Amino acid sequence: MGRARNIGAEQATGEIYVFSDADTRLEPGGLKKIADLSDYNTIGIPLGKGDDGGIKGKIFFFYKNFGHKLGFYKGAIFGILFCHKDIFLKTNGFDPVRRIAEYSDFIKRAIKAGGDYKLLKDCCAITSLRRFERNGYTKEYLFWIKWRLLSLVNKSENLEKEYFNK
Repeated sequence: MGRARNIGAEQATGEIYVFSDADTRLEPGGLKKIADLSDYNTIGIPLGKGDDGGIKGKIFFFYKNFGHKLGFYKGAIFGILFCHKDIFLKTNGFDPVRRIAEYSDFIKRAIKAGGDYKLLKDCCAITSLRRFERNGYTKEYLFWIKWRLLSLVNKSENLEKEYFNK
């Protein structure tokens, strides 16, 4: 995915890049809100919500959004990331071989390069919950907690292989 995102950025002509997963969309007016929030070193994400309105999805996104609002986590599970062209170029874009958590990796490198992380709170990324429904919310959530802990000590590679070989 990182490689495809980099190719998209190479083709872009604007100053603000917005990356989106195929199963995610912004609420109406989202692009204008991103443009209003962004300057030359901005990197950020919107809050998220599920596309089906079920109680499990609402609970899941309540906790994810709460963690983001408190600043516990600077990454994206919601499928939308935005940044200014300058900060994208400073970081050399996305890691082209990374298959998982490429947004989190990019955000971490962008912040180290002087990026100003912003959480767009008045617009949501609406994402499909089919993976969570299929695999189970608890299993998906525990996978990402385990991945986060293992990645802190550079031991997440086997877990990533397991995730893609299901």
